[in-house]
Amino acid sequence: MRISLPNVAMRADRFDVSDCATAFIATATLIYVKSITKMNTELIIDTNKLRRERQKMRKTLQNKQMSD
Repeated sequence: MRISLPNVAMRADRFDVSDCATAFIATATLIYVKSITKMNTELIIDTNKLRRERQKMRKTLQNKQMSD
């Protein structure tokens, strides 16, 4: 299952938080709300997943600014 993280990526960029720290915090939050368990680990957010989402979000925002 693929999870979309545009809000997480946007906030990480806004506050200049590293990919590693953001992935750790987001994963810890999902563990806290019981979305990630020992039996279900498919929602764990790694740094590469977050990096791709940040690049996609930046590209989307850039395209939106160019069209305005």
